[in-house]
Amino acid sequence: NTYLPPDSPIQIVDGEAELNVDVLLKPESAGGFVKLVSTGMHAVADKQALEADMSVDVKLVGGVPQNMDFDIAGSTIEISNVKVNGDEKDFNDDNWGILLSLNKARAVWKKPVQLDLEADLAMTDSRPFVAMMANKKGKEGWLGKAMTIDDVKGKVNMRAKDQVITIPYAFAASDKIDVGAKGIISADLHDGVLYARFRKLHGLLKINNGKRNLDILKAREKFDQYVPSESKLKPKK
Repeated sequence: NTYLPPDSPIQIVDGEAELNVDVLLKPESAGGFVKLVSTGMHAVADKQALEADMSVDVKLVGGVPQNMDFDIAGSTIEISNVKVNGDEKDFNDDNWGILLSLNKARAVWKKPVQLDLEADLAMTDSRPFVAMMANKKGKEGWLGKAMTIDDVKGKVNMRAKDQVITIPYAFAASDKIDVGAKGIISADLHDGVLYARFRKLHGLLKINNGKRNLDILKAREKFDQYVPSESKLKPKK
């Protein structure tokens, strides 16, 4: 957690991991890999308790080690055996999984870590996210029907710098459901949108400084128009 920005949406609270490292670092080049496998990791995401297994395979394909600046394109992050514990809805399925494949990725390994990445996303289905949205809304409504949607694929663009996480675009789709997210997260600002479509039903969960409301009018149009703005951040003293 010391490498994550303050108020990161995910905080690890318990767990163990195996770490394997084989790297060769020179002042102007880097190569090798760092592999981390964790089972039974406990975390909190948006104030909801989660449990999962996680496998991280970081490939070093270049960079400037003397600046702790690394090219990690081709790396993967896989999460499986996810459990969501909520007031309204739980989720528990050993066969569920999500894979993030980094097509372009740059990391500056300092505290907090700086990231700039573009990735492909593939997940078994949307059920854990449906459960989390149902817990926030206080009831499932039509979102509960999305539990049977399988084989969701998408793309994610994300930056983390100066203790600010920015998600310009994240979108996953299948034939019946779309799920999208955009936003900006810092110690003093939580601002963004979460979009969901199930067949002809659309919804947009708008988050403004931590306050949430669900909008069903022109939801996709509003999602496309939303642009995370760092101008809302408080100026640094």
